[in-house]
Order: sequence, then structure tokens, then C-alpha cells
Amino acid sequence: MRPTPFRAKRRSIALLFKYFNARQDARYPVYIYHDYLTPVHVSRLAAAAAPHDDLLRLLPLGPVFNSPKKVTELGEKVPKAVRGYGLGYRHMCRYFCGPIFAEAELQQFEYIWRLDSDSFLLGPAAADPIQSVAARNATYGWIHAYRDEQAGADIAPADL
Repeated sequence: MRPTPFRAKRRSIALLFKYFNARQDARYPVYIYHDYLTPVHVSRLAAAAAPHDDLLRLLPLGPVFNSPKKVTELGEKVPKAVRGYGLGYRHMCRYFCGPIFAEAELQQFEYIWRLDSDSFLLGPAAADPIQSVAARNATYGWIHAYRDEQAGADIAPADL
């Protein structure tokens, strides 16, 4: 049985805090931008992050996540799905391509580690990916299961 999106998110948070964010050298705040969390969801996510739930920040998606004006004007002409991906997924892709970096809460950070709700750390991290990317003075890092070619001097694999 496939877990619901919320259950996947809760599991992802629990494993992130268990295998990484509970380390003394890696106590980073975790921001979750959402559009559907109920008070029950909030308490369950806090429990998943315990005893470090003080690092968990749950923020509703703001206007930056809204449809661009052109899309709104097109209304029903906008296809429900493109190559199987609905409007919500397309919004998410657009949001993570740029508008997320305009979020006021994130302006204090030099690096952002983005995990999907179905991203799971399955064991202790061998290294801190934020420190790894910073040590290389890189702009972007990635975690991979397969070999990926480096695209530029300011891109580095994150040693996780």
C-alpha cells in the first residue's frame, strides 16, 4: 500500500531528524511550506521531529506559489495534465526553480537543502552535505545514487 502524501512527509521528517538533524554538528532548521496541513498534521510532524521539534518550521504557501497571471487568465484552457503531471506538480516545479529563493524566511541562509516529501534518509549520514558544498564554495550540490557528470566548476556532489 502506497503511503499518503502526508504519511510520506511524516516519515521523511522522522528519518531526517533521526539520521541527520539530531547530530550536534547538523542542527539545521527545517522549513515545510504547505497548503493543506491541519492542526492534527502539525502535531504529528512535531512528534516526528521530537525531541528537536524546535527546529521545525511549518509555513503556509504564500502568494508566490499562486498561478502566474497569464495562467489564471487562460482559465479552462490550461490543460488538467501535461504528460501526466497535474497543475499542482507544475506549480511545484516552477516554485522550486526560483520563487522559493524569494521567501523571506530563507534569506538568512546561504544554502538550502531541498527534500521532496518522498525523500528518505535510510541511515546515518556519512557527512554534512551543507558543509561539503560550502567547503567547495559551490553554488549547487546534489546527492546521487548513480554517477552524474559535473556540469560546472561551481557544482559539487554533496558527500552524504
